[in-house]
Amino acid sequence: EVLALGHIYEDAVTAPTCTEQGYTTHVCSRCGDSYVDSYVDALGHDWGEPAWNWTEDNTATATFTCGNDAAHTDTVTAVITSETAADGTVTYTATVEFNDRTYTDTKTVAPSGHRIIAKNYTKGDGKAETSIEADRLYSGEVTFTVTAGQACLVAVKNADGSYTTLKCTDADGAHTFTVTVTDADVTIVVVYKGDANLDGNVNTKDATLVKQFYLSLATPGVDEGLQTMVADCNGDGMVNTKDATLIKQAYLGLSAMRW
Repeated sequence: EVLALGHIYEDAVTAPTCTEQGYTTHVCSRCGDSYVDSYVDALGHDWGEPAWNWTEDNTATATFTCGNDAAHTDTVTAVITSETAADGTVTYTATVEFNDRTYTDTKTVAPSGHRIIAKNYTKGDGKAETSIEADRLYSGEVTFTVTAGQACLVAVKNADGSYTTLKCTDADGAHTFTVTVTDADVTIVVVYKGDANLDGNVNTKDATLVKQFYLSLATPGVDEGLQTMVADCNGDGMVNTKDATLIKQAYLGLSAMRW
């Protein structure tokens, strides 16, 4: 007669994971018989704070990593809102909803571009006003308006001290100009047409000065490039008695110069 030897069980513990329960398996080393018990509930995910990833075009994602298993991640695309401060700084806010919670992150983008500096020579009740904002940064082609009681010349002052006249376009009753801002601040000048002495007024003094320019009896002494441009009231590229006559007529209210 052979007596039964009985089971000798060896235990193998399977730890719980985020999604699967844990348990202990008992296996007999003599016959292979086995059974399972000691069940442990699944751990569930332990999501921590997200890692945010912002792109250059100001979109964002939030990646969550499980504290129980770093291989478990979930990436959510954020909803973006923005707010622009007075100085042009933009604050972007990214928001995601995940695991019954709301998470947010922000990105601040400093303004880029350069200033447009407007040097205004006009005076009086009809003094020129521009739509250019002194503290704002601009880039690329910038369109702005000029309002004034009489025709103005608007020009860009170049690095060498010369000037380039900006073309005036009338749109919806506004005098519109366009300037290109690239890699440096831009200075523009606004001056009444015919204001040859740049004193902010157009009168007989300017007409006399223009005649003196034409007859070589006087030379511009404030800013030759700008004064010569302003004195050419009819825009024909020459400074002569025709321009002096236009100035007199404008001063006397007999005619108005064209923008």
